Amino acid sequence: MITLRSICSFSVLFFTVLPPCAAATPNTHISVIVSLVDNVSQGIAPVPAKIGNGDDPRNNLYWGALYGVKTFLSKADGWRNLGCEKDINDTILERCQFAWKDKLTVTADAYRGSRIDQAMLDFMQQAATPPDAKQREMVVFIGHDGLMDAQTGPS
Repeated sequence: MITLRSICSFSVLFFTVLPPCAAATPNTHISVIVSLVDNVSQGIAPVPAKIGNGDDPRNNLYWGALYGVKTFLSKADGWRNLGCEKDINDTILERCQFAWKDKLTVTADAYRGSRIDQAMLDFMQQAATPPDAKQREMVVFIGHDGLMDAQTGPS
């Protein structure tokens, strides 16, 4: 179930964990994979249709809504939107880059909601790859826990 508490977890992460990390290690880069919430293709408790369309990053709960990654980081104190690019491919609908006080950069990708499988796979591959200061030092996944959707036995 999606609650205000779960939505706000993202803001807590960026306000309490990342800035001190960046202060200790200048030029930290973080990759954020956002699987857009999708009422149709994900096994979630449905959210209102306007914010639950996995093909509409602009209004999506995890991207364009008030506490969505793009909206939140675009408006939060100390954060700067460095630019966004739409339609990266059929899976990634938008990519935005943000900076926090010129010490921390974040690249956030909005994955089509029906491609949560690819979002999780990309997250796991990045998490399994040793950090590289030129690429990223941390990877974050935001979205529904799609692993809960898998059937484990006969139904």
